[in-house]
Amino acid sequence: KQLTDTTNEYLVKKVRVMAETHSRDSFSEVDMEVKRVRARQVGSLALVDVDIGIPGSLSSAESHKISEELREKLLRDVADDVLDVEVRPGSTTQEEQAQIQDDVEEDCSITILQSQGQPTATDIESSVRCMIDSS
Repeated sequence: KQLTDTTNEYLVKKVRVMAETHSRDSFSEVDMEVKRVRARQVGSLALVDVDIGIPGSLSSAESHKISEELREKLLRDVADDVLDVEVRPGSTTQEEQAQIQDDVEEDCSITILQSQGQPTATDIESSVRCMIDSS
């Protein structure tokens, strides 16, 4: 027999609902979003990953506090099913991410617009490097 890891869809749904409920109840003043939940069954227990979106205006310490509180809550509530939970805060919500992307594209395209006449390969390369460095 060969041991393999499998996905636990029931646990994914259960953790997502719990994370969303906790974020509404405990962090109502913060626009937190549960972006992705994954659960991998390893034997009789599961390893759970939760990706959350947190506004970029929060400090690193505040983001860490929120993610650690959520992790502890999830570990308590699904302790019988879970070996470990990892919560990874993202720097922004989807709306903020779109605004940042727009700002980066605008800032980086200025390089091309500032060139005289037809942009050169160097102008285009500078703009692309600007976008890469900004992401």
